[in-house]
Amino acid sequence: MTIQYEEALSIAKRIRAALLPGCERLVIAGSLRREKPEVKDIEIVAELKAGGLFGDVPDTGALEGAIAQAIRCGVIEWDTELRRNGEKYKRFRAPGSGICVDFFIADHENFGNILAIRTGNSDFSRLLVTKCSQGGLMPDAMRQEDGRLFRDGVRLSCPTEAAFFEALDIPVVAPRDRSAESVARIRKEKGF
Repeated sequence: MTIQYEEALSIAKRIRAALLPGCERLVIAGSLRREKPEVKDIEIVAELKAGGLFGDVPDTGALEGAIAQAIRCGVIEWDTELRRNGEKYKRFRAPGSGICVDFFIADHENFGNILAIRTGNSDFSRLLVTKCSQGGLMPDAMRQEDGRLFRDGVRLSCPTEAAFFEALDIPVVAPRDRSAESVARIRKEKGF
């Protein structure tokens, strides 16, 4: 099932507005961010608010409250076909349209990684985290694991997409230009 960009964007903005009170940041990703004319699903990347006495733990309660409110208001509903309600990934449907909503949860340190990967397209994302020696853009001394970027075993902070691209030592690629072809162009320019 696909819906037109404008309709999907309208739905995504409603969902964003409903869930933002439970988040520090919330960005519409995927094919909507790439401005595709037809959209199969809505992808959203969120950073939880900081909680705890020193603001050093994620405030999952704020997000859960926002989700519960959004469900009560009919903005989203749980996907009953593919049930997902984990710490890093939740799956909803938008009532009326039936479109799936994939909701990815990051923290301040890996928000850029997750946003870049979840913006896609799938070829670009796969090659973004594939080592250079294997045809991708990830330097061989680096790895993306469990949503985090490591260089020589040291975890790197990538609070923005720009920081993630900079860590990989590649130019930031505009969302609408992300494809296997853009990876090939960067590899050629970098001499990989």
